[in-house]
Amino acid sequence: MKKDEPLLPPVILREEADELRSHLDSINQRLHHLRSSSINFSELLPTFVHTSLPPSFKDLDPTKAITALRQDLEGRQEVEITIAIRPSPNLTNHLQTWLAELIPKPAELTIATNPSIVGGVVISVGGRIYDFSLVKALQRYEQV
Repeated sequence: MKKDEPLLPPVILREEADELRSHLDSINQRLHHLRSSSINFSELLPTFVHTSLPPSFKDLDPTKAITALRQDLEGRQEVEITIAIRPSPNLTNHLQTWLAELIPKPAELTIATNPSIVGGVVISVGGRIYDFSLVKALQRYEQV
């Protein structure tokens, strides 16, 4: 596995990242109890992770694999997208793809819902908020 070879998708959902962190903690505890690296580490990971790993990852020692995955999770750009309704899985996938093309570094995405924005989207990234909500547009219209 190459040093710069990505392990995880460029944009992962916060829930997935939290699930992965929990799995890594659990696997790490099991490894210490078993004192063995003969287990098939990659199969213990959540499905969304297991299916995205490069083939060379499966040859890594489990302890090194855990370290590599933790490093991949660290330093991701935190992005929050707020929309008026709960997104469908299809919309969630589209948002992840869109962000992967837009943001140059790996990101951890939180999708929040807030019916009061009525429509549109509010994006929070890098300490900045970009408000493209319908409520904000109507407020601007009223000021004219």
